[in-house]
Amino acid sequence: MRSRLIYWDEKFVYIEQIMLLKDGRCANQILYRSGVVVSDGTVPTTQVAKALGHTAEPPDCPKWAADWIAAEAVRPWPPGLAGEVEVG
Repeated sequence: MRSRLIYWDEKFVYIEQIMLLKDGRCANQILYRSGVVVSDGTVPTTQVAKALGHTAEPPDCPKWAADWIAAEAVRPWPPGLAGEVEVG
């Protein structure tokens, strides 16, 4: 598995993970976002980075990731469970 931090904004870091087959072909890929949360909300990524000694600016966000981030911005949260199919 290969993981890389591809971008961050004021609230989240965006991490890509790729699982490779033995021959080097990609078996699957995931993009996820993660944030640090405390009792009164999300800790800004600049504050988290500073605590870790990181001072670099975020890299340019790849278009495919920017499109995913934009889609996440309009997704209902928290997700509703109405109408989901139960398994089992």
